[in-house]
Formats: sequence, C-alpha cells, structure tokens
Amino acid sequence: MQEQYTGGFFARIAELSVFILLGFLALFFVPVPWVPITHAKMVLLTALLVTGFVAWGITRFKQGTLAIPKDWILVGTVLIPLSYAVSLLFTENIPTSFVGYGIERDTVTAITMWFIAFALAAFALHSYRAILSGYRLVLIGGLFVVFFTLVRLVVPFSLLDLGGVLSGKTASVVGSWHDLAAFLGLLVLMAGAYLAQSGVDRARYVAWAVYAASLVLLALINMLDVWIVLGAASFVALSVTAFRMRTQQRQLLPLVLFALPLILSGTLYFFGSNVQQILPERLQTAQIEVRPSWEGTVAVAAAVYDGARALTGSGPNTFVREWAKAKPAGVNETVFWNADFVQGVGFIPTAFITTGIIGVLAWVIFLCAVLYRGTRLIVGSKALDERAWFVGLGIVIATLYLWGLHIMYPSGVALIALAFLLTGVCVALGRVSGSVSKFVIGGDEQPRARFIVYIGAVVVIAGALYAGAMTGRAMAAELFVNRAAAVYQTSTDLARAQQYVQQALSIAPNNDRAHRAAVELGFIQLNALIQKGGEDTEQLRNELQQVLQTSIQHGLAAVNGNAYDYQNWLALARGYEQLVGAQVQGAYEEARKAYERAVQENPSNPFPYLQLARLAFTQGKAEEGVAFLNQSLQVKQNYAPALLLQMQLLVSANDLQSAQAVAVGLVQAVPEEPVAWFYLGSILFSTGQFTDAAAAFEQAVVRNSQYADALYLLSASYLRIGRAEDAVRALEVVTQLNPTSAEASAALETARQAAAAAKETSTGE
Repeated sequence: MQEQYTGGFFARIAELSVFILLGFLALFFVPVPWVPITHAKMVLLTALLVTGFVAWGITRFKQGTLAIPKDWILVGTVLIPLSYAVSLLFTENIPTSFVGYGIERDTVTAITMWFIAFALAAFALHSYRAILSGYRLVLIGGLFVVFFTLVRLVVPFSLLDLGGVLSGKTASVVGSWHDLAAFLGLLVLMAGAYLAQSGVDRARYVAWAVYAASLVLLALINMLDVWIVLGAASFVALSVTAFRMRTQQRQLLPLVLFALPLILSGTLYFFGSNVQQILPERLQTAQIEVRPSWEGTVAVAAAVYDGARALTGSGPNTFVREWAKAKPAGVNETVFWNADFVQGVGFIPTAFITTGIIGVLAWVIFLCAVLYRGTRLIVGSKALDERAWFVGLGIVIATLYLWGLHIMYPSGVALIALAFLLTGVCVALGRVSGSVSKFVIGGDEQPRARFIVYIGAVVVIAGALYAGAMTGRAMAAELFVNRAAAVYQTSTDLARAQQYVQQALSIAPNNDRAHRAAVELGFIQLNALIQKGGEDTEQLRNELQQVLQTSIQHGLAAVNGNAYDYQNWLALARGYEQLVGAQVQGAYEEARKAYERAVQENPSNPFPYLQLARLAFTQGKAEEGVAFLNQSLQVKQNYAPALLLQMQLLVSANDLQSAQAVAVGLVQAVPEEPVAWFYLGSILFSTGQFTDAAAAFEQAVVRNSQYADALYLLSASYLRIGRAEDAVRALEVVTQLNPTSAEASAALETARQAAAAAKETSTGE
C-alpha cells in the first residue's frame, strides 16, 4: 500500500515541512512578551508553508509531471480561496481584506496559506510510512503540550510564563484556553485510534500518556462546545469500529477507548460545573470568554444578505465592521459593548458573512467532500489493513472533529492549520492506499502537458513566495508595534518606543495600527512637553506645534491606509481637537468631520457621539451638543461618561431634580466608581436630603477610603443629621490627608464643638 516515491532533496524538504507543522505548530512559541502566541505560530506557519510549497513546486518543475487525485476535496478546497478572491474584487477595503495585519484568519493571504497547508499535506506525503510518521508527530507534540499544561497547574504560574507570553492560569501555548481544550479533544481521538490498533511499538506509550492526560485536562477545562463535538466524533468512531468488528474477533479495548470520551462528554456537558466546584482552587480553571452568539452572528449575516452584497459578502476580514453596524442593540447594555469582534460565533459562519453566497457554496461543497471522502476511507475502503484502518480512522475522525468545531467556535491559527493539514492527509491516505484513482499530467510522452506543468510550477512558486512575503511584511510591522508598546509599558522610554514604530512604518508604510501608535505616542510627548514647560516660551511653542503636526500627519496616514476603521478616525479627531484648543482656524470643522466619519463606521458606539457633544459645547453650540449627547445615550442608555456630562449640564442649569435622576442612573451604571456616588451625594446634599446624601458619600468612601472631598461633605451631612461624632472622625481623616488645609482644620474644630455640645445636651437630659 504505497505510491512509488519519485522525490529527491526538495521533495523531502516539502515532506519535512509537513512533519514539523503537524508535530510542533501547536507547541511553538517565542519567549518574548511582544511576540504573542498567534504571531509566533503564524510566523512558523508562513515560513514552513512557503518553504515546503516552493520545494514541492521545484520538484514538479524538475520532473515535469503532476499526479492529481480524483477527489472532490480538491475541488472544494480550490473553491474556497477562489470565493475569497471574488469577494475581494467587490469589497471596499482591499488592503484589509487582502492581508490585514498578517495574523487574521479570514484574509485572502490567510486563506491562501490554509490552501497551501492542505495542498502540501495532500501531495508531499508519498507513502503510508510518511503518513504514520506525521500521525505520531501529532501525538509527540501533544505530549509536550499536555505535560507543560499539567506542570503549570501545579507550580506557580509566574515560574512558567515563558518570558511573559503566558499570563495567568488560563493561558496556553496552543492559543486561548478554548483552543487548548479543542486541541486536547483532537489528541483524545487520535491517541484512542492509535491505541485501538493491535500493533506494538514505542509510540503506544506516548499515545497512552496523551490519551489519559488529555481526558483529565478536558475535564478540568470543561468547554461545552468541545464536549458536544467530541461526543459526536466519539460516537461516530465507536459506531464504525463496532460495525467493522462485527465479523471479526471481538476486542473490547477499541470500543472502550471511544466509549470513554463519549460517556465523559455527556456527563460533563450536564454536570461539568458541579465538578469544577469540588476541585481544589488551584485546579479550578473557569474562563470567561467573550465572542458573538449565534443570535448576534445571524443578525450581522441578515444585514449583509439584505441587499446587493448577498452574493459576494461584506469582503474578507470585514466582520468587525459589520458587527459594529448590525450587532443586536442589547449588546450595548452589557459590559462588552465596546468589544470589536473580528469573527462571529465560529470560523466558518464568519466566512459565510464575509464571502456571501459564493462562499457558502464553496464551504458546503468542501465540507460535503470531506465527509464523503472520510466515509469512503473508514467504511468503504478495503485497501487498508487493520492497523492502517485505525490510523485512517484517527485521521478522518480528527479532521471531521476540527471542522465541526470551526462551525461552532472561532478557532485560533494552530487549529485552523491543523484542520487543513489533516484534510490534506486524508487525501494523501486515499491516494497512497489506492482507493482514490488519479490522473497524471505531463511526462515525456505529453510534451504540451509537460510545458503546462512547468508553467504551473512557476506560478505555484511565485504565488507562494508572494503570499508569504505579504504576510511576513505585515507581521513584521505588527511585531515592531507590539515591541514599541511593550517598551513603553515597561520602561516609559518614549524615544525608543517611537523608534520601533518608525521601523514598523518603514516596513509597511500604510500600516494604520502603526500610525495610530505614532499618534498616541505623540500625545504622550505633547503632555510631557506641557508639564516640563521651560523658560523659552517660543521654543516650547515650536516643539508643541511640531509634535502636534506630526501626530495629525500620522492620523491622516492612518485613515488613508484604512478609512473603514473607526479607530483611525478617532485618532485623527483627537489631533484636530488639540488644534481646536489652540484656536486654530478650521480645526473644529476637521475634528467634527473625523468624529462624524467614526460614527458612520461604527454607529453603535456611543463614544464618537459623546465627543461630538463635547466638541460642540467648547464652541458654545449648546443645542447641537445636547442633540449629540442624547444620541450617545440613545445608543447606550447606561453609558457612564454621557450620563456624567448630562448630569453636569442639568446641575449648571439648576435642574437638580432631573440631575438627581441622572445621578441615580450613573451609580447604577458604574456602582464601583466612587466619583459617581460623590456626585449623587452632592446633589442630594444641595437639595437638603442629608440622610440620603450621607449614605451616598459613605458608598464613595467605602470604594476610596482617601477620597477627601467625599469625606468632607460626608462630615457636613453627618452634622446636619445630628451625627457630630461621626463627622469628627471623617474630618480627622480629611486633615490627615490635607494637613495644611485651614478650611479642613476649621471644620474639624467646628465638628468637635458640635460633638461636645451634643454630648452636654445628652448628659443634661
């Protein structure tokens, strides 16, 4: 059961690239804080895929032949990047849809990389031995992942933070904590299938360790969607295993290996939270994960499909913009109102939105082809012996499991790459087993076809190099921006941070995130200059003007690089606002235009409306400011900054009754904010409601025991309601906080006199 191997040096490079990705992509990281897990994996993935695919293309060029399996998966896989390419032609934001920042999973270059991963695995693995080696490498890499995760749960997390890459209990080398759970489910299926075969080898010890440890960790992590898909995959594996064994000698172990995760999935799906509660505190790993629901994803899809964009979608990598425009109104009343989601409820549903009907058709054809080929391999194939059949079962079930998860969950880079790689391995297994026929293009007997193979090889090499170069360039710029942020956070070295941002812009001049970072650093420099001051007023003015002009130029460059990201318009508007303060002619109009464009790009965000209101008030346009303020509160009724401004306006208009109602809403919106309680107490004090005022000031002091203003008014409230001794205690704290304040000292003396008088009155009675 082996295809004739006709490779060479470059063919082995292609094969080795697949091996490394299968074995070590999930484990790979770079131990520096400014290289996040996603970036590290995308760097490795891009480097190996481009290297491997170019090597495979060189092999095809040298041999002049290409053997193509007659497999519908090939058709489906080709249709996916084609649908993305067509959608790209009709999108408004081509740079974002084409490459983005290099780390997104829904761009044209990303989907090209996924296709290369599939094609490389499908064509570079020429033998069952190679497929088996790749299978074992997945288990070996998984062993390192589960061992490292278990160690992190036992030892203090700070000892294994990998240079700051992993922060907290629910951090993982695979990606998110959810990604880890999904990967563990994959390991359970593949290890279980490997153990079900009757062969004896050293890899079985690895498989046993991976199988047992993965089940334990899955129980600790307890992700419901992973239980659903793992349970379904285990049921399928158990069913086909039982069906195959019906005419053979009955073996209990294969059935137990698939029945155990099925039983565990069903049990912990319903009772997993109870299990979590009885675990030791260190092993309790509950994680709050924020992502759009099915309802929210469907709402965005409905908005995209209701119009001319239904056929081609909103464009690759544009879900975040569509979410801002069409998310359910109720989301804004939650703490996640300002979350900019780049994906919907799952990776594949997101693609349905961004690539439209043509994308839906491509994905449906692809998934149906994967299901058909998988069924044929594990049910209809007679070319696989008992050991190879269980290996094939592990590959097929793991592949279907991953695609099922991609429907339900926005997976990370490692899981998406593994899904495409294992899909390619399915094709390779069908090819080397002889269960899938093939046709050969080229060869000495077909000179014209051989020429086509030459041209195709050149196109493959050029395409892979171009996609890799674009992705690498974008990622390199991102890493320099990350490094700038890390440098400033750790050392506040402004000059060095600005240097890294400039390096990012030298690599990718149109990178809008780098330009936004330059704007932020410019504002920090501006504030530093203002605080520093100096004797030479003219020199200071020139420096301030230069920094401000540079910041605005970066803001303009950001919107030129990506005019569809509301954050770029907010950055530009902030720059113009500084000019408004300096009374520069035309600055107000430009700031207003920028904020209005931010509203256009993200109409569900209350912040741009609030900024427009503040801007209008600075120009004396009270009516216009009130209108914008009301729009901000219409978008988000419990938006604390807008409520605060509204309350201040009502107080200035002496409408204390209305101001009190708004202040109550403010403390309900941000109950842990002491300032909100202080404002409510101030209004209550002004209207003579001293008991309620004291209660509000007490809440402010509970949240900030050194809040001198709240303590001062609390003491005044106490005096009004006859609690003089409490007033003394409050003022003693005030004088400790402000020892040079004559007003506080005088108030304390007055309170002591009142307390003494109250005591004398009480004694006399």
